[in-house]
Amino acid sequence: MDNSTDMNFTMGGDIAALFGALAKAQGQMGAAKKGAKNPHFKSTFADLASVLEAIMPALNANGIALVQLPGFEDGMVTMTTTLCHSSGGWMASQAGSPLGRGSGPQAVGSTISYLRRYCAQSACALPALDDDSESAMGSYRSKPSAPRPSPQPKPAPRPTPEERGGGFQKAAPPFHPSWKKEHSGFLTEAAKYVTPKEGQSVLDCVKLEAASLGFVKSPADMDSGERDSLLAELSGELM
Repeated sequence: MDNSTDMNFTMGGDIAALFGALAKAQGQMGAAKKGAKNPHFKSTFADLASVLEAIMPALNANGIALVQLPGFEDGMVTMTTTLCHSSGGWMASQAGSPLGRGSGPQAVGSTISYLRRYCAQSACALPALDDDSESAMGSYRSKPSAPRPSPQPKPAPRPTPEERGGGFQKAAPPFHPSWKKEHSGFLTEAAKYVTPKEGQSVLDCVKLEAASLGFVKSPADMDSGERDSLLAELSGELM
């Protein structure tokens, strides 16, 4: 085992006992179910809860603990994943990733969840299957491409003051440069995750929800990446 220092992991203690217990645990594990939905890519994935549900009972039943400790180094969020056996054998590796969207607590939390999910799944060689329990062999079958969504109709041009009957018209509030092109799609997506009160607009409801989630900016002042992060938080998606 001296060559382990040249690899992207470290190990120590009673390695034979650890590997024997890990082999038994893997034989008892089922696949992680792809039950979580990514609203931006119209796809499903196995979230952190699904991965842990698939691996932890088998690991613990064979005397193995999973320890995942986050850190921050050179502007990167890091995750050290360790498998520890009751005999004293252990094996650890570290992975890192830049922040996904934004730079606040939500971005850090999402990156930590992302690293925990992929590191735990990789350490246990855990497959992920569609939530309809499709077999692993079936997942390699060719599938027809999903039809592209029809283009949205262009909004009707705003009437001129003469067409509106003249008179003073209140100017629309200014928006972020990227907001003008994307606000319709953003509000359509955000409306799926909020419930406006009577007499409340979708935008006002989204502003209140964003503030409650810790977003300092209103959607109108966010760039496209920040609005994507807000959508992910509203939908409850773990990055």
